[in-house]
Amino acid sequence: MAITELKTDTLSAFTVNTAGANVLGGNLVVSDTGGIVVTGSGGVTTTGLIVNNSAQVSGNLSVTGTTPFRKVRAVVTANVADLAAFNVSTNTDGVTLVANDIVLLVAQSTAALNGPYVVGTVVSGSAPLTRPTWFPSTTIFPTGFTLQVGGEGNTFKNTTWKAMKAATSFTVGATDGEFYPLVVSGSAALSSGTATITSVPLRSTTSNVVITRIGAGTSASSTIMYVLNAAPTAGPIGTATFTIRSALSSGSVNTSDTSTLRWTVINQP
Repeated sequence: MAITELKTDTLSAFTVNTAGANVLGGNLVVSDTGGIVVTGSGGVTTTGLIVNNSAQVSGNLSVTGTTPFRKVRAVVTANVADLAAFNVSTNTDGVTLVANDIVLLVAQSTAALNGPYVVGTVVSGSAPLTRPTWFPSTTIFPTGFTLQVGGEGNTFKNTTWKAMKAATSFTVGATDGEFYPLVVSGSAALSSGTATITSVPLRSTTSNVVITRIGAGTSASSTIMYVLNAAPTAGPIGTATFTIRSALSSGSVNTSDTSTLRWTVINQP
């Protein structure tokens, strides 16, 4: 069965029960809380899934196209060892989270556990994390799935994160979607002419790094340019690193330069 687009906006669940494959040529749009239930061996394949409310997805649903932005409140910048006891104000980019906030985990030791989570009831500063109903475990999502961070945070406010896995899709909880920010900026003060950045993910060693001076320091007039000191190390937060150096006309480091620089990382899918 092939359908151009299917929409449901009722309170009851949209249910497919068949052994044959169901291919939607356009979007599957669910506007209310009934959810999507797929039973039988055939399943449903759709080029796009749009859930306009907190619909629960269950069964064999495969999304092969792009999906609209989903919003998260903050990015968690370190591994959460216990998802059942998440500290709502530690490694959260300066944001103190509350129940029902959506957070994006990007530095899990088990990479398949990265991605969005819902903050549960907060007790004594801790809360459980569970997957959102629109991002359930075992669901297949396309590479390119995008998340937008809100206007809070020290480094990652207003950033857009995209699943950049080098494949057509990924399975929630089984494979890492490899979420990276498309563009992210920060600042750093030079010490002895160099500054090392470790707080931002780099998808590859060829990701663009743009450097500008925003505050001239001691002996800055002798500097002819600011460059990467060596090839960066690619990877998520905690792995990625790059060092900026102040260069003299001779090519050596201007160790007297104490300028403040702005760096911008551009990660390309």
